[in-house]
Amino acid sequence: LEDDAEFPPGLLGAGAGGPEDQTQYVQVSQEERDAIERLVGLGFERQLVVQAYFACDKNEEMAANYLIGR
Repeated sequence: LEDDAEFPPGLLGAGAGGPEDQTQYVQVSQEERDAIERLVGLGFERQLVVQAYFACDKNEEMAANYLIGR
């Protein structure tokens, strides 16, 4: 990921590859990217981390608690 990197919707849990899927992107700041990388470093899959991070309003601690409690 780069500064202001963009995530395709599959990383955010949108669509499962159906024919009506359209590509959308979400830009993240360096701080958000770092938080996502730290969560991935805990051993969770990137797609799940991104979903949890955004579902928890970009709260890294809350996302970590959610991921650990799964």
